[in-house]
Amino acid sequence: MERRFDALFLGMLNFDISVAGFAAEMCSRKQSYVPRIALGTGGDAVNCAAAFQQFGGKAAICGRIGNDLQGRALTDALQRCGVDTHALVIDPQRGTGTVVNLIQGDNEASYVASLGANAAFCDADVPDELLRQAKLVCVNSLFGCGALTAEVLRRARACGALTAADTTTPPSDAALSQIAPYLAHLDYFLPSMGEARQLTGENDPVAAAEIFRRLGAKNVVIKLGGDGCYYDTETARGHLDGLRIRPVDFTGCGDNFAGAFLAALTSGHEILSCVTAANAAGARAAEVLGAAAPACTLEELDIYSQQHQKGKPQ
Repeated sequence: MERRFDALFLGMLNFDISVAGFAAEMCSRKQSYVPRIALGTGGDAVNCAAAFQQFGGKAAICGRIGNDLQGRALTDALQRCGVDTHALVIDPQRGTGTVVNLIQGDNEASYVASLGANAAFCDADVPDELLRQAKLVCVNSLFGCGALTAEVLRRARACGALTAADTTTPPSDAALSQIAPYLAHLDYFLPSMGEARQLTGENDPVAAAEIFRRLGAKNVVIKLGGDGCYYDTETARGHLDGLRIRPVDFTGCGDNFAGAFLAALTSGHEILSCVTAANAAGARAAEVLGAAAPACTLEELDIYSQQHQKGKPQ
């Protein structure tokens, strides 16, 4: 059967408002000024699908949005970058998820979010007919996918697709047992080290990856922020150093990392090439305000990676 899409992305769809130069003391003032406020697309599935598409893959997305200005803006932005949006579900009762990113002096953001329609996303929104059209199915927002269960990954595999997943920031009481059913149906799991630490209690990415693989994930790649990534797969394992950059905003770095990794993977690249592209995509995303990095190709990511090795002159 010919598949229409290289990857189908399932998860959160948000309209982002990014506030640069925020400081906590502003909350006690009636009015404050900041250097810049940017509007854009957001949500793990949106960011990852857009990155995957720009790196040469053919992406489709499925999730819930509201019948509102934010939902129409998200749909338009996705279509303009080539992502197929026919499977988006318009929720008649809830608004589109919206996030305010308050970016402070260390370039880390605090978030104020309304889940909106994301909270109602469920297995029934993802029919087998849709799953059969994709070579790979990625759940981008574990802990943020409403009522979407591990059953969708089981069905994806039954339909002949590879499976992958990432997590959104887990709640403070999140437990490994909550994602164990998903891991049992995963070919690739792509958490951050912070998420891995919270779920496993391990500070060492090697130990955390071993736990995820014991629970069923065939391949694990753990994002280490400025320290690069650690990969433990069926064919190779190792650590890839981070790159030398001047960060502006870390919003969406992990999603761009995942999008590049999966684009390289579905293009037939070996694992080291996949993580090299992912490392570069995450780094590039940190150099701009908001989640969407400037468009480039996998080949350009390789050049960027070579140019930004730590230890090279700036």
